[in-house]
Amino acid sequence: MKAKYPKILYKYCCFDEEGHVFDLIRKGKMWFSSARCFNDPFDTSITYNYDGLYDKRAQDWVYSIIECDYPNLSFSEKKKLATEKLNEIRRDPSILLQRMDAIIEMQYNKFGICCFSEIKSNILLWSHYAKNHSGVCVGFSTNLIMDYADRLLSQNELLDLVKVKYAKEYPQHSLIKIELGSEDVSDVEDILYTKSSDWSYEKEYRLIFWGKTNFCINFGFDTISEIVLGCRISAIHRDQILGICSTSENPPQVYQAIKSERQFSLDYERML
Repeated sequence: MKAKYPKILYKYCCFDEEGHVFDLIRKGKMWFSSARCFNDPFDTSITYNYDGLYDKRAQDWVYSIIECDYPNLSFSEKKKLATEKLNEIRRDPSILLQRMDAIIEMQYNKFGICCFSEIKSNILLWSHYAKNHSGVCVGFSTNLIMDYADRLLSQNELLDLVKVKYAKEYPQHSLIKIELGSEDVSDVEDILYTKSSDWSYEKEYRLIFWGKTNFCINFGFDTISEIVLGCRISAIHRDQILGICSTSENPPQVYQAIKSERQFSLDYERML
């Protein structure tokens, strides 16, 4: 049974010299970036604790490292060295900090992320991501995106759509658990899907491509359900977008956003 998603997911965009907005509209071309590129330095923040240092799994973990680093030692020598090393770590867990940094960096390189919102009417999103309402908000059919994800799955590639969770504190997970490879999928999900509650107004969803980052996917023009033109869009950009859409056999609906006369909100006029 498929998860329930909004019928349309929106991407706020601004115009640039490279013409990325027009690539997005003509081809449904989306960029999947590393979380390192996000504008919020707290986004996808990963924290690990030392839970498990006194469990048997910690002994197994240290022994596996000793076995790798000192293959020529006897079993008893490896056990003795592993015990000494584990006691040293237990006395001063900060010894693991360098290893934690390496793991965190590795996690950032595992996933490509493309961000959306379930709403098209938030005036802050228009200001932040559509260059003060001079850009556009492109609405994509969620069903068609998930159909694309299904096709990728048949090729053993995973594209996942998730709803962002908002919280006051970072998610935390056991470093020992990560090292032993017993990390649960929910641990990774916490990292990718959690943002500060200050951003909750964005009502964000994320497309996550597992195993690859900093690349593009062309979802196709047909995945676009609607396009909203910002209330400050230039006449040139408006006419260019209308020109692209009007020549299609099955064009998306195009709306012009207009400042409401009575409220801090937007109204919409159908253009196509």
